[in-house]
Amino acid sequence: MSAPVLGATRVSLRPLTAADLAWLHTLNAIPDVRRYLFDDEAWSADEVRARLVERNAALWTSEGLGLFVVSRNENAIAIGWCGFWYFPTRLGFTETHRSMGDRHPLRHYARGREGLGPAA
Repeated sequence: MSAPVLGATRVSLRPLTAADLAWLHTLNAIPDVRRYLFDDEAWSADEVRARLVERNAALWTSEGLGLFVVSRNENAIAIGWCGFWYFPTRLGFTETHRSMGDRHPLRHYARGREGLGPAA
């Protein structure tokens, strides 16, 4: 699956690519970003390429999900990144959803119950 480009009035989301390597590596050097998004690990440019850029391309191909770079439409400057990521060795949404059963708050959101979600 090729990754979609999404747009709104003020921002656009485009797939994260190898062209974003320097920007991602610079973000990883910021202590607060590194602490919350990279488990406080300083990654080399090669690690950013392997762990984010190449993995992202593989996820789009195999799973149909991945990361986007968020940019302002007025000047195309990247202001952040977002998306979906698969963590095969960590407790993620799927495992949390199963372990909490009907108590999981997103279960109600996904079903549009209790005034939440798309059907609300």
